[in-house]
Amino acid sequence: MRVLVGMAVIGCVAYIALTGSQPTISGDAQQYWLNQAKDEYNWNVTQVLEWTSVNLFINLAVSPLGDLYGVQKYDDKKNVYQFMYKFDFTTGQWTLFDKDFQCADIRFDKMGRMYLLDTEGQVFGPDSRSKRILTGVADFEVTVPGRVWAVSNRTTTSSNAWKEGTWDTVDNI
Repeated sequence: MRVLVGMAVIGCVAYIALTGSQPTISGDAQQYWLNQAKDEYNWNVTQVLEWTSVNLFINLAVSPLGDLYGVQKYDDKKNVYQFMYKFDFTTGQWTLFDKDFQCADIRFDKMGRMYLLDTEGQVFGPDSRSKRILTGVADFEVTVPGRVWAVSNRTTTSSNAWKEGTWDTVDNI
């Protein structure tokens, strides 16, 4: 231990003798950063964002081709309306897709065919708002080969009825 302390003292004495000054840590380091150039920020002007009041989208769906669809819910204190909109990427606007169809949900199969669930629990498709393929549906999904799986909105108390009647499938539509 004495040897290490002695070597450190000898090293400091040798440094002072050769350079003529003692090493400083705080003074010299602060002097350098105070003389550095300061960053300057320039603000770029962008377009003004205009916000409009819209009702919330309750469902969104993207087709395999990249088309974006949304369902909005409106009410006028007497009736509730749910309309389907399609987003136009060139204009950045949502356009009403069908003013007469009360849509609750939208799904697509792998081929891009559209299936719709209306507010009455009926599934329409493919690519049809008049061809009803299932009724009494709470939610549904379309698989890759075009099979429709649906959750029934019929309430049952028996577990056997749940197993037998809850999932409906429609093949080869």
